[in-house]
Amino acid sequence: MSTHRLDEPVLEPGVRFPHFFNGRMLSGEDLTHERAANFTRQRHLAGALGSGIAHGFEISWDTALHPDRAAPVLTIAPGLALSASGHTLRMEHPIDLAVVEPPSTAPASTGNLDFTDCETLPASVYLTGAGVYLLTVGPADRKEGSAPVSGLGNGLAPCNAKYIAEGVRFSLLPLDVTAGSTPDRARNEIAYQCFGVTAAGLVSDLANPRGPGYAPANPLAALVPRDLLTGCEVPLAVVQWTSSGLGFVDMWAARRRLTQPYAGGHWGGLLADRDAARNEAMFFQFQDHLASIQAEESDLPSVEARRFFQYLPSLGFLPLAPSGRTDGFDRNRFFQGNTVRDPLHVEGAKLRHFLQLGRDFPPIDLSSPQMIWRYLVRENVQATATPPLLLFGSGQLPYLAVPQFDVSAWNYSNYVVS
Repeated sequence: MSTHRLDEPVLEPGVRFPHFFNGRMLSGEDLTHERAANFTRQRHLAGALGSGIAHGFEISWDTALHPDRAAPVLTIAPGLALSASGHTLRMEHPIDLAVVEPPSTAPASTGNLDFTDCETLPASVYLTGAGVYLLTVGPADRKEGSAPVSGLGNGLAPCNAKYIAEGVRFSLLPLDVTAGSTPDRARNEIAYQCFGVTAAGLVSDLANPRGPGYAPANPLAALVPRDLLTGCEVPLAVVQWTSSGLGFVDMWAARRRLTQPYAGGHWGGLLADRDAARNEAMFFQFQDHLASIQAEESDLPSVEARRFFQYLPSLGFLPLAPSGRTDGFDRNRFFQGNTVRDPLHVEGAKLRHFLQLGRDFPPIDLSSPQMIWRYLVRENVQATATPPLLLFGSGQLPYLAVPQFDVSAWNYSNYVVS
């Protein structure tokens, strides 16, 4: 390590741009170096902004257009994402993606950008065997057209492409996860493996406030074998494939918003933005999963949470079924066997603060005796034309209705739904 004086430039390794001036002989290598230097600065900026999905790239499966589970076609919406390697991944128009049929021709390129660290992206797999897969988006390019050349005589010029078109490509990578204790709970248990959550980790890892928190920085990377998930790719969804075909597509098990890096060193486990982003994903993952249960189950009032869920997010909304209706859940039956507080009414003005606060708390383990708060929002209850919603929250959250409520003096046993 060398010692520098004040005001002395530190230029190593540094970014080096070609210096252009009148009379300089210009070569293709010079312009390639200029392009590479611009990309390096772009990568530095992306490192400051973080990696993840800025907007779009939602995954949907239109069963009316593509009803065959054995040959599903997924629709991917336009979007913008930043990879950890600094690639800007942008798609302007929606596409349909076949995930089982082999490609008719080999891809023209696999991200072979000559100035990046993504020269050899992993080969994608196609859904051929039962298992769980990670759908990702990464960079791709292809040479197009022919540019006029000089100084090469009459010989062919294989490098004379007029453009290098940059775009994206989608890949499926295998995920090393357990299938779930039951078929009904597979989606939830797989999602929380992707979140890096274990029952023991919810408590033990937090015993060290200077540690990494209750989940590693990138738990998905640890679940992809052979380091196939590179920094060039951004995860989009988890896909389950069964003997009958497509099981589920779970965006929020893998999808994360742009997450800024944290400069706090050892204390990052407590304050890192990635934890808030992961907890937001838990909220959206639960609501999406709940919507699929609503679409598939014929008797929603009889559904119990433990049938489908090992974990719930720290906060969530449960659509209720008023008396005589079956298009929602029963607020007591859903939490059967768990310790709950009778619902109280709260003002809607408190919701935004409460939801933001919930991003900082770990999920609810339904196998634990943890208290679950339950609330009804006054404005929602009074709007008779609006479906009623129950807000539930982790017992570790502050009590929303009565801030001075003494939790230690409460007899939880009076509120076990059995």
